[in-house]
Amino acid sequence: MSDFIWQFGERAGDDLLTLIGDTGLEADGQPTDPAAWDDWLASVRHIRSGQLPRSDREQA
Repeated sequence: MSDFIWQFGERAGDDLLTLIGDTGLEADGQPTDPAAWDDWLASVRHIRSGQLPRSDREQA
């Protein structure tokens, strides 16, 4: 999750309300912002591949 939040902050800024709004679900079960869902899936793939969260890489 930290990888996704870091990536979101880099792309959309540090606005918590935007994060919550973009990651919500519509009544039909679809994400409010499909791009945020794609970003989440990319973060999951990134971590599952054994890579460090991007936030950790940036500090190293």
